[in-house]
Amino acid sequence: MAKLIIDDGIFNKEAVAKGQISQNAGDISIGGAGGALTRLPIGTAGKVLTVNAVANGLEYKTVEFTKSIIVESPLVTDDIGIWEPGVEITITKVVYRVTSATSVTFNINHSGGTDLWVSDKVASTTRTSVTSFTDATCTANNYIRFQASAVSGTPSSIEITITYTFN
Repeated sequence: MAKLIIDDGIFNKEAVAKGQISQNAGDISIGGAGGALTRLPIGTAGKVLTVNAVANGLEYKTVEFTKSIIVESPLVTDDIGIWEPGVEITITKVVYRVTSATSVTFNINHSGGTDLWVSDKVASTTRTSVTSFTDATCTANNYIRFQASAVSGTPSSIEITITYTFN
């Protein structure tokens, strides 16, 4: 059985005293039963420690997350907060479409006033996926917002999914 020790400099003083891990706060060490512990390298910002099937079983990876919003009966005046990330993120993809009727023209606003695209996007009943942005880096503790600028016909809803990574 493998063991994982995470040293935050506080709760692992016993392991430090036994020489199982270094005294550097933030070290992560791993080893097999009865074997020597191996220190993992410090991860890169925005990467998450994950389990794999090779080597020591752990690696740092970029992980993507999603947030979705459905706005029913969208109006040209809609300015709706989607969420407020507590850390800086980068948007990597936005997928959108309207259900029934014609279209909704919109933008995603972030970081207290920055639009994701220079020109608003037009959502139709065709699913659209966009991976190119004017400014996709969103600051921490600022709402990410859906802002409509035009509505054509009477769409039942607009569906938007935002894919992002931690910076």
